[in-house]
Formats: sequence, structure tokens, C-alpha cells
Amino acid sequence: MNLIFLIMIFFLGINAKAQLSPISSCLNQKPDQIAHALPNLKEEVCYVYDDILQIEGVFGRISLEALKNSNIKKLYLNSPGGQTSVALSAAEFIRDRGIETFVFEGARCASSCTLIFQAGVIRKAHPSSKFIYHCIGVGQIGARIFQQNCGANLLNLSPTCQTDLTEFIETSIVGTEEHFKNYLIYGAEDIFPILKNSPDDPNWFEHGNFCKKSISLFAEETIPLNVVQELLQ
Repeated sequence: MNLIFLIMIFFLGINAKAQLSPISSCLNQKPDQIAHALPNLKEEVCYVYDDILQIEGVFGRISLEALKNSNIKKLYLNSPGGQTSVALSAAEFIRDRGIETFVFEGARCASSCTLIFQAGVIRKAHPSSKFIYHCIGVGQIGARIFQQNCGANLLNLSPTCQTDLTEFIETSIVGTEEHFKNYLIYGAEDIFPILKNSPDDPNWFEHGNFCKKSISLFAEETIPLNVVQELLQ
């Protein structure tokens, strides 16, 4: 196996789960219902109304364009994440413009959504909302490519494949630690040690989560980390 090729897949696969819908722009209306009760968050669905941008799905380039081209003051998030590059751009804009971020009852903010939320100058969330952090990794596509080249039995790998897997895990850990420095920029405490010391994800390979870690926190649990500043009633 060509390790350089797999490293390319590592960086390409960080956001392989993000699936964008074919919409061309956010809807200029308030949703008719509590949108975050909908079961499918894999598409990019967004609404612009009053001074609010409401995200109900992947935070992609359509959402980023709406964020930058609308005179919004509040960002409502219910998202599984999206592309890291988009999140970094959104976070910088949110902090520069003094935008407030919210996660409401029953909603979740996962993966790169957590960085977007962290950039809010004021950050509020309902006690029932969840924040999900995980390692950067090769993603499910990268995991499938590894499996095709090395087989499905991780306990019976060839020496070359075992070396590649070990280097992948080490690269994922280093890359994840570097990525979480972005949260420090926006005032969060260091989340990486908590992630690193959490129990292993039993399905880490299937998830393409090659440093094997993920954590899910209720809003109140993030207050000591300076993520959520205030709980919503």
C-alpha cells in the first residue's frame, strides 16, 4: 500500500461524511415547524429570517454564503458538521462580526459545528442539546480503501498494513491535537485532553475515526470548558 496515497485520503476524508443537498440558497423564511425534530440532518438546509440564520443540517458553502451575505446577528445551529475549511472561515467571520450562537432544545452540534458555535461572542444552549467532538480521521471512504487493500481483519494484518495503520493512528492523534488549537483561539478550554482520555469508540474503524475517540456532552457539561456560556430555559 502507498502510505502517501493514504495520507492524501486522510486529509480528503476528514469531511467525507458531509453530503450537500442540491439547494442553491437558504430559504428566506422562518420554518413552519421545529425543524430540528426532523430525522435527517445529512442535507444542507438553512433559513434566513429577521436577523437570524438557522441551520438544520450540514453547514456547507451555501450556509457560509448566507452567513456572509446576510445582515444577521444570531446563528441557530442544529448540525452534524461539514467541511473543516468552511467551519474555519465561518468561525472567523462570526467572531469578527460579533454574532451570537445558539443550540436549542433537542438539537445537536457535532464535529465542525462545535467550532462554529465556539466562535459566537455570546453562546447559549438548551440543557437537552448535545455537543459532539471527535478526532479528525480518514473518514468512512478512507477506511473502506484501507480495508480493500489490507482486508477486514485488523487482528491479522500484514506487517506493511500494520505499519500503515499504526502511522495512520499516530497521524490522526497529532492532527486532532493541532485542530483543537482552533478552539483555544475562541476562548474554549483545552478539549483535546478530555477527548484523548475518553473511552475508545468501539466502532472507530467503521467510522473512519482513526484516533478512536469521540465524546458527547450535554450543554451544561460544556460550561466549565467555556463552550456554552448560558443555558436556555
